[in-house]
Amino acid sequence: MGPPPFYTPAGRGRRPRMARGAVPAYAWAMDEAAPRHRRASTRAVAFALLAWAALAGADDVRERARRAALPATPPAELARLAADPHPRVREAVAANRRTPPGTLARLARDPERAVRIAVATNLRTPPAVHRLLARDADREVRSVVARFEYVPAEVLAELAGDPDPDIRLEVARNWNTDEATLRRLLADAHEEVRLAAARSLAARAEEAADAR
Repeated sequence: MGPPPFYTPAGRGRRPRMARGAVPAYAWAMDEAAPRHRRASTRAVAFALLAWAALAGADDVRERARRAALPATPPAELARLAADPHPRVREAVAANRRTPPGTLARLARDPERAVRIAVATNLRTPPAVHRLLARDADREVRSVVARFEYVPAEVLAELAGDPDPDIRLEVARNWNTDEATLRRLLADAHEEVRLAAARSLAARAEEAADAR
């Protein structure tokens, strides 16, 4: 493995050159023109410094994720953090109930499944975004939408036509699924879905009778 691109090895009549911010010990460790004993003695220090830098970067990610999860974080900062390169930070923004709907709509298209699931379970997520997530290519995302009890009934009605029977089963069990959708699921091709829809309808009829 050759030296990193920011480093020019030493040669006759010149010293090693490093870009701003390079670690000098790492330069000595990689410089083939340096004395062997000097390379050996500095290599451990060099990699210790690199390990420290990696830990410092992890701490920075944790701090950004902490800011992204705080209810007091301003909407403008949440919008900026929604574009963070680390998925953990974006997931924290997606789960924050103070995140603006427009930012949630953007995160609903995030490449990371965990971020989209966090949007799906955010109480501030608008119906249009839940509808988008109900059409997600990832069945795990659609499954979360189908199970979330605060998803609008019209979105659950759309999921009642999902090609995956497990998704339709979750719709049949969701307390927010309306009666019309449950009656449609009584004719589902899968027996388990039909039975779940029948049980949900019976439970609602019993609750209505008790309320009289």
